[in-house]
Amino acid sequence: MGTWVTSYSLNDKDILTLKEDGTYKQVYDDPDSGQRYESGWQKWWIEQRNSGFIRLHLKAMRRAGEIESIFNREGGGIDPDIFTAIDYCEGEIVTMPDEIVLIVTGAKNAVPRGIILRQTRLAGSEWTWSFELQEEMKPEVP
Repeated sequence: MGTWVTSYSLNDKDILTLKEDGTYKQVYDDPDSGQRYESGWQKWWIEQRNSGFIRLHLKAMRRAGEIESIFNREGGGIDPDIFTAIDYCEGEIVTMPDEIVLIVTGAKNAVPRGIILRQTRLAGSEWTWSFELQEEMKPEVP
């Protein structure tokens, strides 16, 4: 749970707020392009893989950082007829027609601070982005 953040360019931010009740909200803001998106509360769930890896499924999430046709796709996800996403930890294709799947990596003994939520890699791409837990700001005590 908590607030997870990534940036794709100089000033933009993609923020995921996950709640224990199995819902999340996405807020993407890019002041340079004037683009802003805020979802309603959507469903999330965890998939425990036989390999030991874990995937986080985010229904209706929009994938920022890619071309606009992916980000602006009605209902979120990635069109599997146009793009192929690859889980590079397991080396397999992940189909996400109405969701985005993030790969959960990091140190098990440092949860949640040591966890990184990694995007799958689009086929043909050499790079991807990761969400990291945003530290809560604690008020200063006089």
